[in-house]
Amino acid sequence: MKIEVVDSESPYLQSVKLLWRTSSTTLGFFPDGAFEEYAAKRNILVAIDDENRCIGYLLYRSYRGRVVTIHHLCINKAMRGQGIAKKLVAYLKTITKDHYGIRLSCRRDFEANKIWPRLGFVAQSNIPGKNKEGKELTVWWLDYGHPNLFTLAVKNQVVSKLKVVIDANIFFDLNDKNGNEESKALQADWLQDNLELCITDELFNEINRNENTLERRKKFNLARNRYTCVNCQPVQVEKVTASIRHLFPKKITESDQSDLYQLAKTIASETQFFVTRDGNMLEKRAEQIYDTFGISIVSPAGLISKLDEFRRETEYKASRFAGTLSKTKRVQSGEETVLTQYFQPSNLGETKVKFQQRLRQYIAYPERYTCKVALDKKDTPLALVVYEKQNLHELGIPMFRVKRGSLAGTLARYLIFQSVILSSKEQRTFTKVTDPFLEDIILVALQEDGFFQVKNSWLKANLAVLETSDLLAKRLLNLSSINDKEYNILSELATILQQDSSINDSKTMADIEQALWPAKIANANIPTFIVPIKALWAHHLFDKNLANQTLFGAKLALAFNRESVYYRSKHFPAGLKAPGRILWYISSDPKYFGTKHIRACSRLDEITIGQPKTLYKQFRRLGVYKWENIFSIAKKDNNLNIMAIRFSDTELFTNPIPLKRVKSILTKAAYLPNFRSPRQVSSQIFSEIYSIGQQLK
Repeated sequence: MKIEVVDSESPYLQSVKLLWRTSSTTLGFFPDGAFEEYAAKRNILVAIDDENRCIGYLLYRSYRGRVVTIHHLCINKAMRGQGIAKKLVAYLKTITKDHYGIRLSCRRDFEANKIWPRLGFVAQSNIPGKNKEGKELTVWWLDYGHPNLFTLAVKNQVVSKLKVVIDANIFFDLNDKNGNEESKALQADWLQDNLELCITDELFNEINRNENTLERRKKFNLARNRYTCVNCQPVQVEKVTASIRHLFPKKITESDQSDLYQLAKTIASETQFFVTRDGNMLEKRAEQIYDTFGISIVSPAGLISKLDEFRRETEYKASRFAGTLSKTKRVQSGEETVLTQYFQPSNLGETKVKFQQRLRQYIAYPERYTCKVALDKKDTPLALVVYEKQNLHELGIPMFRVKRGSLAGTLARYLIFQSVILSSKEQRTFTKVTDPFLEDIILVALQEDGFFQVKNSWLKANLAVLETSDLLAKRLLNLSSINDKEYNILSELATILQQDSSINDSKTMADIEQALWPAKIANANIPTFIVPIKALWAHHLFDKNLANQTLFGAKLALAFNRESVYYRSKHFPAGLKAPGRILWYISSDPKYFGTKHIRACSRLDEITIGQPKTLYKQFRRLGVYKWENIFSIAKKDNNLNIMAIRFSDTELFTNPIPLKRVKSILTKAAYLPNFRSPRQVSSQIFSEIYSIGQQLK
């Protein structure tokens, strides 16, 4: 028997689908398109017997390179009990060894729930299922044995659900015994931690058209009790309705009118996803709605297939963010009442009186607190952040609020990053968020940015240093002694740095660098690449100094480009892989001063190779590139694969390194000084270039 990875061209993909059908009553419905998508991502493993027959498969997903989630583990009934499941899981563990572990959920009443302990999984919790029978689920975890600090952080990570509005037909499918199977896939057990299914109040008008009194009452109760009804302002609904009316027939039917209102209310509520099986909606209106409002119209199969892609879109959407945020200003006395309606989270237990009392206290002591509010172009408050600067070692954040909406995740990540930069510039060692009323969307962003929960606060060390693991460990131990109870997390990081096995673990080292950003570990085995980039794209993606040389200067959008994507030919990739580091070499261009230099350093997050249209849709949330730019890179061939390099947290060098000096460094280390394509360099070369670029001693 052997284990193979299934891709789009695999002869075993059809066998996987057939095997799924034999166990679909327990595995649940899974759209055909989702199988194709998972195969394209190489996220299906098959067990092949000596006669080249598929006798089992495992289908999984990986999110942000941290946790693997198994959705299907299916073995041919005639072949069970022969260790096939164990071999599939073992193979999965081998090919995802840089992750922290495997998570899955399984119904307690299924026979399969008994197999997980035998495969090394440990039960973590029990959660109520959303299946019709209401059966409980067990959440299982298989640990990979990486340092406990990061494993615990990942296991305990808060996960925000993807909020989607379903149209009336999807609702009826889900609550009808004979409803469409594609719609019913949204009720799969593994999706319940990932999706929040919502409705608009227009659904009640659809239900009311049913002449059967018992059916009507039943559907009314289901809609009220099982689903969240999104909120939207009537004035905004009218405005959106008028702007999208032309997308619907001139002679509008009652059904079309209802579709129009459901879509308009979804847009007005700032919910980012509208799920439907309506062909006209998907084929004729989806692109225009996305381009105008940033709302994705998707089918159930499309949602399931691209779940992680859509989740990233809610977390960071620079393409729309820059056009929204206009300015920040200090909060003035007397503005507490106005800010209450935007930033007082009554659902978390904070009263209006308490919120206003706290804010007045911060405003009253400007020598201790700085209160900032972010506004959109209409001066509507988007975010409220209070900085406390009394502690020399810490930048405190006693209040951190963002207005709910489609850009809340993007705004939270931008403000967290700016806070860390501010703390580092003021030579503070820590950034500490102490707000007791943090929304889940902020908690998720803090965890992804390397903050650790310490008692009732969230703490991040931000060290502007380049040191070996030993020296950095000593520094962390010294810092932890300042406050043993609160800074104990630093001693745990120091312990990891002192372990011989850790220094060669690129995933662990990359996570430590993120936790201590902008710190760099000089001897870490983190893949590092010098990547050439045209000055034009550097100007638009990250380099404000190049942008300022142009007629119009740096656009506001550039300030918000915390995360970006760079497209290039897939030829000569030099082994590009993530996680890693990028040193950006700006190619010669007479229109700009300062080219032929290494000018910046970024975190390398993801390498994706695919067809131009697929990559464009996947990363268009990040903005900058238009379709014609990407099509040109693909030599105007829709079938030609190109490369997308996703990167983040770029640091512009205060002292860009000229080509002559870079060549000298490379030649001294016996490297050929060639910059036509990406090239991998050693940690020693990275350290030398970075220390020169940032003028570190």
